[in-house]
Amino acid sequence: MKNLLLLLFAGMFTLTSCSKDDDDNNTTTAVAANLKSGTWRVSSFIDNGTDETTDFNGFTFTYNNGGTVSAVNNILTVTGSWSTGTDDSRAKLNLDFSSSSLSQFEELSEDWEIVSQSATQVSLRHVSGGSGETDLLVFQKN
Repeated sequence: MKNLLLLLFAGMFTLTSCSKDDDDNNTTTAVAANLKSGTWRVSSFIDNGTDETTDFNGFTFTYNNGGTVSAVNNILTVTGSWSTGTDDSRAKLNLDFSSSSLSQFEELSEDWEIVSQSATQVSLRHVSGGSGETDLLVFQKN
């Protein structure tokens, strides 16, 4: 009887563990599909408590199938790369604008944890490993 209870507990633990992985995979798949559909704008960017949303006013973000992203306004085009995945058991959106000379885009170059997502909004969070600073980023579909 004791062995049967241990076996049942181990089975429940395994199912629970797989469920979280499945949820992360579903989240990253949904975010990737949503981002590739249409254009997006930064509706909120909070950098360690400071609202820097206006740094991205007028920029339209387009996420392409090949893992490239472009941010365009009336004057500039900034390009970077993007991907989704799971790291530390968390669904992530990875952004890299490191080739940009614009500091506000370098601020977006992070592995963002996906906090919530829908067909029209993606909310992200990044916690700095060294200092523990928290940045929040929200993309809204145009």
